[in-house]
Amino acid sequence: MPTKERKTCAFIIEDSDKYYKTILNGVKTQIGSDLSSKIIKEIRSTKDGKLLMITDTSDEAAKELKSLMEKATDTMKDRRFAMASKMEIIHIKGLNATTQKENVENAIATKLDNKDAQFKVSDLRPNISYTMAATLAIGCAEAERVLRDDFIRVNLVRCPAQKRINVPRCSKFWSYDYKVVDCKGLDRKGTCYRCGKPGHTHKDYENEEAYPVCETSGHKAGSGKCQKFKRALSNVKNLNGTSSYSRAPQEHQLTPNTVDCPNCKAPDHKQTVSDALNTEN
Repeated sequence: MPTKERKTCAFIIEDSDKYYKTILNGVKTQIGSDLSSKIIKEIRSTKDGKLLMITDTSDEAAKELKSLMEKATDTMKDRRFAMASKMEIIHIKGLNATTQKENVENAIATKLDNKDAQFKVSDLRPNISYTMAATLAIGCAEAERVLRDDFIRVNLVRCPAQKRINVPRCSKFWSYDYKVVDCKGLDRKGTCYRCGKPGHTHKDYENEEAYPVCETSGHKAGSGKCQKFKRALSNVKNLNGTSSYSRAPQEHQLTPNTVDCPNCKAPDHKQTVSDALNTEN
């Protein structure tokens, strides 16, 4: 008998007047340990300093949690969206330059024939030929419906919709040619992902972008300009018959001239919703 997929909720909490730790302390004070131990699965900071709270809860408990959070500070704002425990990430491209995020959300709800459908759309970002792109996080069942025609109509335009897969890479040396367990190269932990140099993070880099494995400047690791990445991407495309991908590093990696199953997940690797939505494509 098939099991029902467990649902979770995500609260993204922000406060223009306070930092993450201050927000967290306020939330913890209001929620208390009893309610927290029953429903909260994870609390962490997003890349832009907001507080992301993942809960495993009923609608009634979520409403109680939301009410308590609103008491933490008068200036706090929160956004809640429900999500399945298993999510698909879909890239939507070809949006015209006048498209708004709301247009994409309405188009997805129309495609699903459900105005109350639960999903998350990223902010729109520039893409080729003066078009825009967006990333969609949605439950697996709903993703199948979105991908059924390989496109979604947003305003007057038929925009390609493609499921993302992972292009595996050694997380230690950043190579696409072998698994991390076989790595004998330099451990680049703490090295800037954008320029390949130590001493700063990718957010603070001021150097020219460079991928140290191919010893070529002008592009970062996982860039579409990188020939090593293109070869790895081609292998994954041929294996899976897909044209969308992720640049996020994974623990399971390519062996020479072959690829591991891109659907397998690395040990101790967990992708959060915020991470997924912040992955560029």
